[in-house]
Amino acid sequence: MKKTTSSGSVEMSADEIAIVTATQADAVTQKKKIYKLQLTRAANEYIYAELGNFGIVFASTGASLLNRPKCMAVVKWVNAVWKEHNDRKQLLETVFPPNLDFSNVGSAPFTINELRDEIKDIWA
Repeated sequence: MKKTTSSGSVEMSADEIAIVTATQADAVTQKKKIYKLQLTRAANEYIYAELGNFGIVFASTGASLLNRPKCMAVVKWVNAVWKEHNDRKQLLETVFPPNLDFSNVGSAPFTINELRDEIKDIWA
């Protein structure tokens, strides 16, 4: 590996090469950390754009406490988004930047209003 000096291009010492190599490896590691954070944020934003906070609460409540089919379907969809997230996270060792578009999973199967209607009896 060469470097440019006032004397022209010269070979780097073993120590200099080690520093450059370590710096490059650190930069790749930092970039992967940033990509992982971006990927997680994108998955969260996709889920919340579809359902919002109340949709998540309604689906969780209806699925875990009441076994309501629409709520269970939405929880299954959320899990599919996170599975896609985890699959893409594994690919970060070889593919980056990651795809931050989760629309391939599709939309939530039911709306917040449909979920609320399915569990309205718990507030009666």
